[in-house]
Amino acid sequence: MSDTGHIKLVSSRGDATPPRVDTERYRLLVTCHAEAETAIHVYDRQLRRVILKWRGAVARGLLRTNILRPEQRSSGSHDCDKSLIRKLTIAASRIRIRLQRRGSLDSRLDELHRDIPLFHRRIALMLFDHPGHHFSEQEIVCLLLLEFPFVGGERIAASLRDLARWRIIQCVEIDEHTRFYDIDTRPHLHVYCPRANELRDAPTDGVVRVGG
Repeated sequence: MSDTGHIKLVSSRGDATPPRVDTERYRLLVTCHAEAETAIHVYDRQLRRVILKWRGAVARGLLRTNILRPEQRSSGSHDCDKSLIRKLTIAASRIRIRLQRRGSLDSRLDELHRDIPLFHRRIALMLFDHPGHHFSEQEIVCLLLLEFPFVGGERIAASLRDLARWRIIQCVEIDEHTRFYDIDTRPHLHVYCPRANELRDAPTDGVVRVGG
């Protein structure tokens, strides 16, 4: 106890070195050479093995995110901690889901390639390029008129109805004047915001369907 009556706390570790933080335990191994497949591995020094790996399109998707610092996107060994591992794992899962969904859409469109007129295919591809986004009919008409100014809005609307009838896309009708189009043709719930005029997929958790 000092003269002032205060107790000085002394660590029981004495002069021992501080514990190693997880950035010293984990390493991020990145391969992105032109002649090799893009890959991201997480190496655990304590276990002396790779505990996570992402390759190909998933790895390329991770390198395009803002999760990794610029220097961590180059080939080599980089520092890594548990927080970064969690972020990469979540992002990789989302990328896989997006790739699976896009692959399913591409195969569906490829199967009907010979049967779909060129203009219908152009509309479908525009919608497929924005997975998860629900375009209103007005949005689609405006976007296509910018590219094809000599095509009438009525033809575009009729083509959208054709695509929905062929079950390439799904039409979600809010009222007689408001329609949205979704590339996910499976039965699922939507949430519509009239103020913003936006349609989104309803969350899968916490949704209760009430029967009549």
